Amino acid sequence: MDYLEEIFRENAKNIRVYIAKETVDDPNYNTKSLTYLNPYPVRALVSDLSYASAMWQMPGIKTIESKKLIIRKRDRNLIEKSRKIEIDGK
Repeated sequence: MDYLEEIFRENAKNIRVYIAKETVDDPNYNTKSLTYLNPYPVRALVSDLSYASAMWQMPGIKTIESKKLIIRKRDRNLIEKSRKIEIDGK
C-alpha cells in the first residue's frame, strides 16, 4: 500500500466543491449572476495557513483565514474550475 494513500485514508476530510454557471442578466449593463450547481465531495488534507506564510505566498492579498489543501491529482481540475469551496460548513 502506498504511504500517501494511507495518510489520505486516516486524515483526509470531505470538502464540498461548488461549480457555478454564469448567466448574463442584462447585456447593456453587463450584469451577471452565478447559479451554483450541486456540490461535488472531494477528499483532501486540510491545514491552516499562517498569516506570514499567506503574505509570502500571495503578496498583495489580505486574508482573514486561509487553508492549504492537498488533493489527489484526479481532483485538481475540479478544484481549479470551482467558484466556492466549503470546508467544515464554512
